[in-house]
Amino acid sequence: MSKNLLLVEINEFNHKLMKDASEVYDLPSIKRFLSLPFQKKIATEDHYDSGFLEPWVQWVSIHTGKPSSIHQIKHLGDVSFNKFPTMWETLGEQGFTTGVWGALNAKRGSAKNCKFFLPDPWTFDEIAHPEELNGFLNLPRYMARNYLNPSLSALVKCLGGFVKFMFRPRATIALLTELPYFLWYGFKFKFANFITYSLAEYLSVQRFFDYLKKDDPNFSILFLNLVAHAQHYYWTNEDLEKNLKLKYTFQYLDKI
Repeated sequence: MSKNLLLVEINEFNHKLMKDASEVYDLPSIKRFLSLPFQKKIATEDHYDSGFLEPWVQWVSIHTGKPSSIHQIKHLGDVSFNKFPTMWETLGEQGFTTGVWGALNAKRGSAKNCKFFLPDPWTFDEIAHPEELNGFLNLPRYMARNYLNPSLSALVKCLGGFVKFMFRPRATIALLTELPYFLWYGFKFKFANFITYSLAEYLSVQRFFDYLKKDDPNFSILFLNLVAHAQHYYWTNEDLEKNLKLKYTFQYLDKI
């Protein structure tokens, strides 16, 4: 591997919607991304069907190269039962260094030379590596578990660890730069989930690049979920030009 490789995983995005959004909202980075030549289009056949799209099943297939009929992971958080090596474990065995940030339904496993590993907030049994990453993970993980009935004291404790972890030059500058935009949209839409979710993911990426620069892994993964969240809740028949919620989300994806 002569050059380091970054794999960007964009969860559940619709290609046509992203293309249309890049034109309507004039998003230069996404336009450039979509204009890159496709080296290969891969179609898979997987016949397990419960009536849901189940990205948490599909990503396990991508990371292991096995269909769900083989890996048998069918629920979010069940990856601890996975018996097949992931791409970062395989690369580690071959002497390459890796870094994984936010991959869905993923575990670090026995990966050698894995410089950093941040699991998704819903895979509760998996801890982050190195230990300091858990200060960031604890807040979204607590909210994923207790979003219907959060405890104020527990929330404040998690928030303290989150702020401490995020208080680094890159993330702090990004936050201060985005604050006016965040507040304008926040008050307009009563700080709905898409407001905080998009900004939080944007700030998370700032810290990802801190680790990328420090550890310089041969292969790294950056998992992004903000578009999936917006599509589920705000992709309607409304004219894209008038859909400010999608506009806000896609603008953050473009910045990322």
